[in-house]
Amino acid sequence: MAKVSRNIKTITMYSHQDALLCPAHAYVIHCSCITSSACHSRYPVKPGITISYLFHSLLNLNEAIGAELISKHIRQL
Repeated sequence: MAKVSRNIKTITMYSHQDALLCPAHAYVIHCSCITSSACHSRYPVKPGITISYLFHSLLNLNEAIGAELISKHIRQL
């Protein structure tokens, strides 16, 4: 069996006084908008675990966006 590399990054978001600049507020709003979507998948290493994707396609909320596409968009900035 091939060795699978798992990248896990834990982040801490701090509130900002200005709601327009607050990452914590933006995250809450983002989650409230996507709660109706069904973008779930089985975890590749442990098939008994189901994961929900944080980033979705704007054209199809049921389609997850992977690291490659995110990286591509960041490079274009």
